Amino acid sequence: MDSRCNRQHFLENRPKLCATLILPLVLLFFWESIVTEEKSLFRSNAYIAKKGSSIHIRYGTVGIVGYCVGEKYQDLNRLATYNHRAYADIYGYDVFQGNEDSIPEQSFITPPAWLKALYIYRLLSSPPPPIDQQEAAQSVEWFLWLDCDALVARFDKSVVQILKELHVKDDHNMVVAVDRSSPFNTGIIFIRNCKWSEDLWKRTLQSASDDSVRYHKWWEQKALHDLYNNNLHNESKHIHIVQDRWKINAFGGYNRGYTEFTNESYIWHRVHCFKPQ
Repeated sequence: MDSRCNRQHFLENRPKLCATLILPLVLLFFWESIVTEEKSLFRSNAYIAKKGSSIHIRYGTVGIVGYCVGEKYQDLNRLATYNHRAYADIYGYDVFQGNEDSIPEQSFITPPAWLKALYIYRLLSSPPPPIDQQEAAQSVEWFLWLDCDALVARFDKSVVQILKELHVKDDHNMVVAVDRSSPFNTGIIFIRNCKWSEDLWKRTLQSASDDSVRYHKWWEQKALHDLYNNNLHNESKHIHIVQDRWKINAFGGYNRGYTEFTNESYIWHRVHCFKPQ
């Protein structure tokens, strides 16, 4: 093909070539914008971690956490696990799904609902077991606990953006939503990975030595309420209670005659949402 043919070929295909060259640059610009925003709130540096035989780039800012036991919850858990992992994949977050491998003594924990507090405490501890999750957990600056009946609804909002819109400050180490008949609900919890949080969840577990707390229908939530009300370690300062529950903990379910969920809700909490009999 002579030079005239090459020129004609270029002119005919110039729109396609421009799109091919420009589109990746546009996508790269938006990706860099997201990464810059993430780094502006969190102090962690980007690093590369090997996952199996592939290389996965993570920014070490957020860990999505869950732990679901009990046969009646498994239908909920399958959907929740898919939802939580899909959300985490968008932003490169780590996923920590507790099970009998991460807590071998699972069968000894009674009531089983206390596995939640134990797993959160272990992730906050140094070094956090299990060993294969140690490096990832140490890189996380915020954990987002999601009950197995909670679904992320706004995939367009990163945890960074949610925390900013909730007006989370430097001295806020835990973020929860107000409850109807108690100080706050612990179905959805944002937890800063710091020593204060570790000590809080240690005290939460220690509260289970009191049977009136251990067997209370709210389990670790009751323990956290007591710690917050007693305020011996500045709990009222470090626990940020979001008054608009519908934003991060929108109640609604099969056997409820109402829903708080709106198009602006970040997380839908399907309370008492068991499979209909």
